[in-house]
Amino acid sequence: MGGQAMRNLFKKGANQKKREFSLISVSIVLFVLITVLPGQLYAQFAGGDGTTETTAYQIETWEHLNNVRDHLDAYFVLIADLDDATEGYDDFASSSANDGDGWEPIGTLGDSFAGSFDGQDYTIS
Repeated sequence: MGGQAMRNLFKKGANQKKREFSLISVSIVLFVLITVLPGQLYAQFAGGDGTTETTAYQIETWEHLNNVRDHLDAYFVLIADLDDATEGYDDFASSSANDGDGWEPIGTLGDSFAGSFDGQDYTIS
């Protein structure tokens, strides 16, 4: 093989490795975006999966409490006091929240709360 042919072969090999590296990099980024970040970017609760008393959804903020309405038959545990100094109060529980109606009740007559809620001696005020 001549010198030019060897250089072309080397270039092809290097380009192939770059493409393989790029494909692997893109795959890793997609994996992180799909599996890891959604839970970190928007956590409906502080922890738990809501399926049992020992794996109850953990409520630490007003937003977490607000998200109870999306899981009316799950298990929940309060892990902190909720008051006007707690994150999310202005958005979910203040007198100006909910277009001036304040806290929106969880559940309705036709779709009421049927889960379990352990306050663990914390308060909601």
